[in-house]
Amino acid sequence: MGMRPYLGQNQQTTIAASEVILFSSPKPFTAETRPVQLTAIRSWKRALPGARWILYGSESGLPEICQGEGIEYGGPAETDESGFKIISKIFLAASRLDPEAIFIFVNSDILLDASAQFAVDQLHQLPSPFLATARRRCLPTWTGPELASDELDNFLAERRHPVRWGPACALDIFLFRGFPVKTMPEFRIGQAAWDNWMIYQARWHGIPAIDLSRQLRPFHCDHDYSYVKKNPDPLRPHAHLNRINHELLDGDEKKFHMGHCDHEFAADGRMVRRTGMAFRQRELELLRLRRPRLGRWIQGLRAVFRPWIRKWERYTTRDEDWNQCQETRD
Repeated sequence: MGMRPYLGQNQQTTIAASEVILFSSPKPFTAETRPVQLTAIRSWKRALPGARWILYGSESGLPEICQGEGIEYGGPAETDESGFKIISKIFLAASRLDPEAIFIFVNSDILLDASAQFAVDQLHQLPSPFLATARRRCLPTWTGPELASDELDNFLAERRHPVRWGPACALDIFLFRGFPVKTMPEFRIGQAAWDNWMIYQARWHGIPAIDLSRQLRPFHCDHDYSYVKKNPDPLRPHAHLNRINHELLDGDEKKFHMGHCDHEFAADGRMVRRTGMAFRQRELELLRLRRPRLGRWIQGLRAVFRPWIRKWERYTTRDEDWNQCQETRD
């Protein structure tokens, strides 16, 4: 993929040495979820020893777990009338702690290694606002007990290769500063669409959306959805909650993903703008949203050039699926 340097015009002044606040909201601590979530918490502390680590929620025993693991309990998370947590309320509560901080939201089953500190150090140099994320690396379903802090380095190092990448549309970690969290709809946590809205919102407002996948290694443990209360199909996300989130997203055309990020870090540590054929397709999708009147003309062109456009779209899909693309990614 072609790249050119990011110049950062018309951005605010860089804030040096700002606080780092990592926050999350856990699943219920069942026999299946407890080991991986405790291991994840310990990995965050080991990866980012200078950060504040905060958990929000009303899960049974959460204040005691926070105390035992040496992290902050942020208090209950606001819920809807059915008791499902609203992720926008969690973002808003965290953002009030320090408007100049670098915030990291991470799902509670994501393990981090030393690459997290490297990524944060790079982001410290950037002007506000920005939004960054990274593709997850997939681990098998967790079957063992939680790991102690001193066991984590070897465990994760052994699982760096070979990599099974998560899909470009499923995002489990966001790093941001100056991002307008107040505009987030009342998405339900743990379901689809809210993470795609984050990328869409950044692009819509001209905020750099940064792909950190070459620098940051978030490890995700595969799981079912039996922990979601009232879920009729434990093997799948809660269908009703997913529908709510997609309605709040207000259109599948806003389901942005890693391919819509307009920046990434090069191997030498510079942040660069993306170029290339696949990215140009994603730029056209944003243009159609910005200028709806172009839709008729674009549809007409698609009808005329359909064979070539379908070939282009297949290329884009392959390029964005890192499990298919043969380029070295790590």
